Amino acid sequence: MKVYMVTGGAGRVGLSISEALLLRGDAVVVTWHSKKENADSLSGRFPRRVGVVHADFSNPGEMDELFSSALSCFGVLDGIVDSASEFSSTTIDDMQVDDVLRMENIHATSPLMLSRSFYRWVRDKGRRGVVVHITDTRADFGYGRRVPYLLGKASLAVQTEILAKAAAPFLRVNAVAPGFVLPSGDGAYFEAMRSVLPLGKTGCPQDVVDAVLYLLGASYVTGETIHVDGGEHLL
Repeated sequence: MKVYMVTGGAGRVGLSISEALLLRGDAVVVTWHSKKENADSLSGRFPRRVGVVHADFSNPGEMDELFSSALSCFGVLDGIVDSASEFSSTTIDDMQVDDVLRMENIHATSPLMLSRSFYRWVRDKGRRGVVVHITDTRADFGYGRRVPYLLGKASLAVQTEILAKAAAPFLRVNAVAPGFVLPSGDGAYFEAMRSVLPLGKTGCPQDVVDAVLYLLGASYVTGETIHVDGGEHLL
C-alpha cells in the first residue's frame, strides 16, 4: 500500500483520482477547501485509508504546515497529486491585481511550496517520491478569456520541468493537462466541442485518472506532460 496526497481531492477530477487510488488499495490524504462533505464521505467509505485535511491554497505560507498535517495522517507519503484548483472566468478587461495573484498562488506558488516540503522530507529520509501536477491544456496557448486562471495553470505547467530538474533524483515531477473532460458552466459548449476536437469526442474524468496512475508508477519518467484533451493541443 502506498500513500498519496491528493490536493483538492474531494471535488471534480480530484475526487475521481482519490477514489481510483482507494479502490486499488492505496491510502489517500485528501485536502478540501469547500467540499468537506465529499471528503467526509470518502473517509466514511474507507475509514482506515483516508486522511482528511483542510487547506487554503490561496495562502502559500501555510504549505509547510499542510505537509506536516498530511504526513501525520499515516506517517509516510509516497506522492502528491496537485489537483487543487479554483476556476475563474475573469478576463483581461475586468481582472485586478488580486485576481492574478490569487490564481498564481492557488495553481502554482502553493504547489511549489508543498513540493519543496515533500522534497526536503524524502531527501532527508533517503526516500524517493513523485509529484503529478494537474494543469490545463489551454494553459499552453490560451484562448482570449479566463486570463488569470490560465496564467496560474501555465505557471504550474512550466514549473513541471523546472522542478523535475531541481528536485531530482529525489522527486519525479510530471503533469497531466486535461481538456474537455467535465462540463463547466455551459454544457452545450462542452458538447459542441465534439465536432472540433481531432478525436471527435470529449473525454471524462477516468481519462485523466488513467494518465495520473500511469505517471505515479512510471519510475523512469520525469519532466513530462501528458495532454488528455482529445488532441486539442494540436489545433
